[in-house]
Amino acid sequence: MTHRIELWTWDLDRPGEAALLAPDERTRAAAFATETLRARFIAGRSGLRLRLGAHLGQDPARLAFRYNRFGRPELPGGPSFNLSHCGGLAALALCSSAAVGVDIEAIRPIERAVATRFFAPSELQALEPLTGADWEQAFFRLWTRKEAFLKAVGTGLDTPLASFDVTAEDSPRLIRAEGQRVQDWTLIHLSLAPDLPGAVAVESRGAPVELLRRD
Repeated sequence: MTHRIELWTWDLDRPGEAALLAPDERTRAAAFATETLRARFIAGRSGLRLRLGAHLGQDPARLAFRYNRFGRPELPGGPSFNLSHCGGLAALALCSSAAVGVDIEAIRPIERAVATRFFAPSELQALEPLTGADWEQAFFRLWTRKEAFLKAVGTGLDTPLASFDVTAEDSPRLIRAEGQRVQDWTLIHLSLAPDLPGAVAVESRGAPVELLRRD
């Protein structure tokens, strides 16, 4: 069996469909401090509902999410899905056969102390000889891979980032993870724009993985 992951991206600065949102989502939207953030949340959630509804052949407004104890939204019976956003861009990973997570981040200046605080020793060793733009690119390769993995596991940042290791080079791989078999996981590097790296993590259990880009 091949695990097929659909990766959808869309513009959060295009108006969303507030009528599709559930009451709790509308409450969350109303709590944002600025109109831009409010509008992007609506575009993100309505876009998520539209794509899940199309995948399942269901009315997107009637999808009923449940939330695990870490706050991750899920649909009873699947598929596994995960939404990430950065500025005005949303990315959705969807897989019917395995747990999946996605993360995207814009490359920006980061203090080295952030890496020291959150990363595992092997990851810090990979960053040590790098400087400038090379260091920032490697930092965000690590960060997005780690975030995508934790989102696929379902715990998010409740799991310490230093409790597992990923590779920093172009070829992504899980090296160590407490309570997990590293061979059960596949990591995929994303490059959605020159300064917008990302990653997808899927619990492939040794099976092939195919990434299908959707827009």
